[in-house]
Amino acid sequence: MVTKRIIVGLLVLAVPACAAGCAEDAEAGQDAPSGDARETRGAEVPAAADPASAERAPLLSWSFEPASADCNGWPVLGADAIRASPARSGAYSCKVCSDGSAADLGLVHDLGAASAGRYVLTAWVRKRAENAAPAEASARIDAATEGGVAVRAVAPAVAVREAWDRLEATLELEADATNVRVTVAAPVIEAGRCLFVDDVELRRRP
Repeated sequence: MVTKRIIVGLLVLAVPACAAGCAEDAEAGQDAPSGDARETRGAEVPAAADPASAERAPLLSWSFEPASADCNGWPVLGADAIRASPARSGAYSCKVCSDGSAADLGLVHDLGAASAGRYVLTAWVRKRAENAAPAEASARIDAATEGGVAVRAVAPAVAVREAWDRLEATLELEADATNVRVTVAAPVIEAGRCLFVDDVELRRRP
């Protein structure tokens, strides 16, 4: 009987100590029971889709990083294009050099159909010291509406320098469009003039 009382007494004394120690371990995330709510703290829980976030996401955001023999398949006008440096972000920009086949050089991307709204195009341009460059550059958005009306917005031209400059154009699209095209371009008078383009983005604004 004496032995049993001693054992029972030891168990009673051991329970509070374990409870305190286990609670501390669980607080620290160590050996927490699988059903404990603390186990999911900090876990990635899928969030419901936010329509506002989807609306704010860019329709186009490109910095020419994927490996490619050209500028990731972007069509060019009156020019040849290749990934190169310097880059404004990442490791690469797009180097577009006139080939003399047209009065302008241009880098183009078609986005397809778009709903009515306000669209803002931004792009960054510069030159490099070792390459002849056009004197200025600009950007534009062209859209063909379902009613057959062509609309355009053109960014103010900037002088091409050995530093990145931002181009911006805003298009008010009053009707749904069958296609939206963005172009970064520069007037040239001879072959071998090179323009560097990076971080081209198109967003739909409220």
